[in-house]
Amino acid sequence: MTYENGILTRGLTRGDGQRGDDITANVKTIRSLPLSIPAQSPLRQYSHFEVRGEGFLPTSEFERINAEREDIGEAPLANPRNAASGTFKMQDSSVVASRHLDAYLYHVLGDIPGIHTHEESLLALQKSGFKVSPTWRKVNDIQGVIEYIKEWEEKRHELPCATDGIVV
Repeated sequence: MTYENGILTRGLTRGDGQRGDDITANVKTIRSLPLSIPAQSPLRQYSHFEVRGEGFLPTSEFERINAEREDIGEAPLANPRNAASGTFKMQDSSVVASRHLDAYLYHVLGDIPGIHTHEESLLALQKSGFKVSPTWRKVNDIQGVIEYIKEWEEKRHELPCATDGIVV
């Protein structure tokens, strides 16, 4: 997502890594994503910055949508990840809004003073009103990484969204 003068101006998919789809209207339906950045935010002072994140369909919403589809005789959606991806690309943003997509942000792009590490990026996002996964943890060595992965092997099923692994 691109912010200019503290206002969300553009949302794009990852696409092929070079070019993504413009999903600005649909991104703006995500209630946890700030449409404007508060004045006291550490990022507000920058006229232009970009953030990256992962949009998702919460498991509870996926189950609700599938129950509604089954009630009217439609086939259920296959899985939350594909449903989220398809939803973000829909032409009708009112339908997108009704699906209650959510997002976790994980990176600020650009040359932002004071942001030199991933941890600093996550903290700046949180302080600026962005939703960051509460499950992240800084570890100092490979043993810490291994322990974290083991911890989340089962705990991941308690998350509000589907996940297929840990990002290190």
